[in-house]
Amino acid sequence: MTTATNPVTLGIAGQPGSGATLACSANPQTPAGGVATFAGCQIVGKSGNYTLSASATGLSTATSNSFNLSVGAATQLAFSTQPGGGPGAPTWAPSPR
Repeated sequence: MTTATNPVTLGIAGQPGSGATLACSANPQTPAGGVATFAGCQIVGKSGNYTLSASATGLSTATSNSFNLSVGAATQLAFSTQPGGGPGAPTWAPSPR
């Protein structure tokens, strides 16, 4: 419906397993000309097939075609616990992982 102005919420409809999260720059979005545009969306979860749903009060829910998320090459390294200690200092506790 090109005149709809009901806020549209984007969500995960199907995923491999459970626990995945979807974050967008803004969610829900208010449509312009009946089109809700989402930006900066990111799914954090397992690799595999996903579907998304778009829902708004008073309108039928729409579900996307299935798409696959896969792991890409690493782009950075990080410590989950910052190391301390070293020569002349106490033993590292906890040790880096």
